[in-house]
Amino acid sequence: MKCIGLSLLLAALGSSVLAQPAGGHAQAPRTPPTECEQRARKFGMALGFGLAEELRSDYGSSVRGAFSPELLALGYVALPLRDLYLRPGVRLGYDGLGQPDMPREVRVAERSLREQLELGLVYDWVVVPALSMGAGLLQRFIELETRGSVMGTHALNHREQLGVIYGALGLGIPIERGLVVIEPFVRLQHVFSDNRALLRVGVDVSLRL
Repeated sequence: MKCIGLSLLLAALGSSVLAQPAGGHAQAPRTPPTECEQRARKFGMALGFGLAEELRSDYGSSVRGAFSPELLALGYVALPLRDLYLRPGVRLGYDGLGQPDMPREVRVAERSLREQLELGLVYDWVVVPALSMGAGLLQRFIELETRGSVMGTHALNHREQLGVIYGALGLGIPIERGLVVIEPFVRLQHVFSDNRALLRVGVDVSLRL
């Protein structure tokens, strides 16, 4: 969250100025590091991706895991309390890389696109705890897939839109002086008209811009 690179550059420039001979025209650094840090605290951006395992009750009482990747964009808005940030974000995800076990010759496949907005509160410390809430839209595509001697049909194919809300708890681990944050998370979610998936566990990896 600190503009370390620019601060180091300014410090190097200041040292070179002080090292000039008396006849040189020394100039003071234009922006003190303290002002740079204050500006950096106002707003920041990060881009990254997430890898999650969704626990689904597709077999009644039995639960299976379904892999789900995401792309994410996060903003960091400094709050009056030191090292506390508001974190708005956008997530785009895909579900359907793994399908439940069905007969090989005929099966119903579900694939979904997720568009979600979230708002989180994070504390920039040695680790970065985060509490977030979000809501969005799930666009689901359902298709009947057949192989071999089974005659195909498109009668069951359709598309539906469902709302989703969630709350998440994460614990970010900053590396490279906070340039990269690795954040394991647990997400409790609710998809309207579909109670098969309640929990997601995974990790986000974001790069500060």
